[in-house]
Amino acid sequence: SASREFSDLGSFAKAVFERNPRLFNAATGMGEGVGQDGGFYVPVQFYAGLMDGSLQQEAIRPGATVIPMTSSQVNIPMFDLSNRSTGIATMEGKLTAEGATGTTQKAKVREINLVAKKISVLVPSSIELLQDAPQLFGGLLQTAMQEALAQTLDSWFISGNGAGVPLGILSAPCTVSQAKDASQVAATITPTNIANMISRLAAGSWSKAQWIVSPSALAALFTIKTTVTNVAGTENVGGFAPEFFSVLPDGKFSLCGRPLIVSDRCAWHGGRHHAVRPEPVHDRHQAER
Repeated sequence: SASREFSDLGSFAKAVFERNPRLFNAATGMGEGVGQDGGFYVPVQFYAGLMDGSLQQEAIRPGATVIPMTSSQVNIPMFDLSNRSTGIATMEGKLTAEGATGTTQKAKVREINLVAKKISVLVPSSIELLQDAPQLFGGLLQTAMQEALAQTLDSWFISGNGAGVPLGILSAPCTVSQAKDASQVAATITPTNIANMISRLAAGSWSKAQWIVSPSALAALFTIKTTVTNVAGTENVGGFAPEFFSVLPDGKFSLCGRPLIVSDRCAWHGGRHHAVRPEPVHDRHQAER
């Protein structure tokens, strides 16, 4: 009810410590609506704010496909698109003569099992801090919690090993890696790196792809250039900066016309750089330099 609402996270934490009467209703059994039955752990208005604020700072989750769950586990049947060389889920068009019976085909399907997991940020606090500055403390704490959630979720979605946490892009069996150029200098990015990564992306994925790079990769992108050699190929005689990396008017970055997101959850420059399709994990693609 409205009488049980709190203006900020600090005020709520103070009320829990003081066992404020606003937290209590008549208990009829275990539930979230009554404090001593577990309700202290579900301040809905603050949880929603934390998750929404975290979402705005994340690199991966804003582009994810959201599957509503009415229980802690759901099984989703879907077409198996892991191998496109034999058609889409093994289905392909067949020429059929007039009046002839078409060839029947069976699509290859698989099942994805989604299990909800709880993520929490537990921060013990002294009563002195809660009493002296609940509003200031609540605001600063909520901001720090949002940043912690964003950092953790991006780490999982990019490099999680799948053991109790999400299976990240770099660990997924569908990951496609592209080797660096022959004799390429360490910690550099070349136009052929980018071209080769794009060439490994599934044909229909480019319009939905996005780049995710570490902050240290920006220096290489700002100074990237195509080198011109003499006819014999023995000497560099010039070069020019290709125009496929750009800074947009709103301050965001673009690479080859696709969004480029900077995340400190990616490996330092010299490790991996990713071209990721922002859709379910089964259809993501990544490239390695």
